[in-house]
Amino acid sequence: MAVMLTVEERAQIETAAEALGLSVSEFVRRRSLGHRMPASRTGEDNRAVLATALLRLGVNLNQIAKHMNAGRSAPPHLPELIATIDRHVERLAE
Repeated sequence: MAVMLTVEERAQIETAAEALGLSVSEFVRRRSLGHRMPASRTGEDNRAVLATALLRLGVNLNQIAKHMNAGRSAPPHLPELIATIDRHVERLAE
């Protein structure tokens, strides 16, 4: 099958395919048939950064729980920490 494209259209498709780590043929095939597209490389990098941040926050939360289980009061920044964790989880779920 041959498709006529302008130079700009072809460049746009090539850029989009490269961002997803797909060949131009695979990109066009998936888009035209409505198949699921892989996450972009940038998206994967962002998810890795968010996952690392969430892990660090989880470690802090674990230390707070250990502190509270020893009979000490909750630190004043606990609600802020929980809200931050919730935001990261929501972003990872996108």
